[in-house]
Amino acid sequence: MDEREPRRPPPRDDRKRITGLVRATLTLVLLGVVVVAVGRSWQDVHATVERISPLQLVLGEALILLGLWLSAATWRAAMKELGSQLRLQSASKIYLLGQLGKYLPGSLWAVAAQTALARRAGVPASRGASAGMIAIGINVLTGFALGTVLVPSLLPGGAWRGLVVVTTLTVAIVALSPPVLTRLVNGALRILKQPLLDRDLSWGGMFSASGFSLASWLCYGLSVWGLAIAVGGDPWEVLPLCLAGVAVAMTVGVLVILAPSGIGVRDAVIVAALSPVLTSSDALAVALVARLLFTLADLVAALVVLPLRIEPRADSG
Repeated sequence: MDEREPRRPPPRDDRKRITGLVRATLTLVLLGVVVVAVGRSWQDVHATVERISPLQLVLGEALILLGLWLSAATWRAAMKELGSQLRLQSASKIYLLGQLGKYLPGSLWAVAAQTALARRAGVPASRGASAGMIAIGINVLTGFALGTVLVPSLLPGGAWRGLVVVTTLTVAIVALSPPVLTRLVNGALRILKQPLLDRDLSWGGMFSASGFSLASWLCYGLSVWGLAIAVGGDPWEVLPLCLAGVAVAMTVGVLVILAPSGIGVRDAVIVAALSPVLTSSDALAVALVARLLFTLADLVAALVVLPLRIEPRADSG
């Protein structure tokens, strides 16, 4: 009997195995980065954690996790606008795992990771990148709009303050309109040498995505509000500053691409926002504990969605 050589798997199968290994390794590396960030922050916030009850920490963490899910819903709405209706579990895994890329220097690492994961659901790479850019644009604009409305008390001068508020809010609203946002996203895609959008954004889609985005900002702000109250802040004085400060801080953190997850920049903005009503040490303590809770939430959310399957999209247009 002739002995036959064992058949080698096709090269394509080899590539799939290598790609899967690379993805798994990248996921573990990103999770490791998050764990290290938590460890480094612990010594700084330990004393403050003792001043905050476990219930307040749990409630704050729950609000941040809800905010993360609403951010995933914003991304899913943007993907639907471009013609890909993803199942909820698939969209959650793609967004929440991919957004760990923000812990690497450069805000677009998260978009790149989400684009790669979305391809497993049958989404073309160009569409995945476009959805990421749209979601970032919506979050930045709604964050600045919320900050502009709620933080006017930090600006001196009545007339000038009103002019700044009205001007900034008008610019944000106009930029969120489908015709303008479509042009802005296409401009960013040209700079990145990516294919342009194959359809214009719709009013209904932008209302939906912007609503999810605003709701996520409110959840994040309320989580910090609980911490500010715990360290002695007056609930009604700190509420607008927490809502506005967190929105502006996280938005600025996205724009400063050299700082992983806006580390340092985001915390400084939160301290500045809370300084009018809290002592410098208390404001810094709130910012540090908030950083810890946000980082833990990113890790928890990633671990929760890790077992979920990424399935082909339900339909496309």
